Amino acid sequence: MKKARKQICKPIGPKRSDKPRGNYNIWFNKYSGERQDTGQSKTRASTRCNVEKDSGETRGSHREFSYICLKFARGCCPNGFECSWLHVVPTPVFNLNLETAKDCFGRDRHGDVRDDQSGTGSFGADDETQRTLYVGGICEGKGSHSCLYSHFKEWGEIENVRVLSSKGVAFIRYKYRANTEFAKEAMQNQSLDKNEILNIRWATSDPNPWVVKRKHIEYQKRTVDTIISANKELGLSSEPTKKRVCNSTDNLMFNEGTGFYPNTDAEYESSKILHTDQNLVDFKQRLNSDSKQPKTLADLVAWSQKQVIDNKTLDSGSTNVPVSIPKEQLNPQLVPDYGWASDSTDESD
Repeated sequence: MKKARKQICKPIGPKRSDKPRGNYNIWFNKYSGERQDTGQSKTRASTRCNVEKDSGETRGSHREFSYICLKFARGCCPNGFECSWLHVVPTPVFNLNLETAKDCFGRDRHGDVRDDQSGTGSFGADDETQRTLYVGGICEGKGSHSCLYSHFKEWGEIENVRVLSSKGVAFIRYKYRANTEFAKEAMQNQSLDKNEILNIRWATSDPNPWVVKRKHIEYQKRTVDTIISANKELGLSSEPTKKRVCNSTDNLMFNEGTGFYPNTDAEYESSKILHTDQNLVDFKQRLNSDSKQPKTLADLVAWSQKQVIDNKTLDSGSTNVPVSIPKEQLNPQLVPDYGWASDSTDESD
């Protein structure tokens, strides 16, 4: 890779002696104690980055991970190869290593965007809004779509360009967030083929109900795909869900994707524990299969003894069970009462 060249010979901007005392506030884009003129007119940027000529190797290229030089994006870095930051356009690999709380220039992002939709951006917005820029100040004329695309494609891969010619604005969405942040700084106060001065801001969320619905469905699809891929990596033998996205549009926010519980039936194949529900079913089947239903108290005692024998046979798996069972081994909640009633009946007879 060639060495990065110096974009300008001398630094531009305020000198150290001209800088107000205090810390620089990223949120309000000014130093503490500095007044900001709200009525100041926009001036065209005096420099612009040329990726083909200006990008190259710097001292920051030899670090494990370095952020991109903000002055390089604005076309006014006087250091060139001696710069401690990167002089490149964000790549897909750079986007994967980028932190969520910082932008591609290493500046802290915020949970909410400023009121004027400027600043370093927000990490609380949805993925599509983070990658979309609002471009204002466009002159009306033919070929606005192709003109915007030719100027903004230099900073990364573009997914969509939407132009509102009647209002002189456009919305440009990049494929990656870092390219969007780079383009915002590179095209701020620049001009296109005419003498206009562009006003670049972050786009707001689209309130269109159909757009909101589409974003929710896409979010659910990504969630389900992530869960399925995680199950495959864990080696879980679970079939993909048949209903990956909820068809109902009313509860899209509440129907989150869920994982698949692994099949654990094999762990209980050797177990001899009988569930209560299965015992109840077997009890009803034996009760219906008996040809002689207990009518007298003596028949009921004999039938109870038979049930105890059948249960012991079922639990032990053996057919060698004695026919007569001592009274103390019978069910203490049922048989003793019946035996006492039976004894008293015999005595009365």
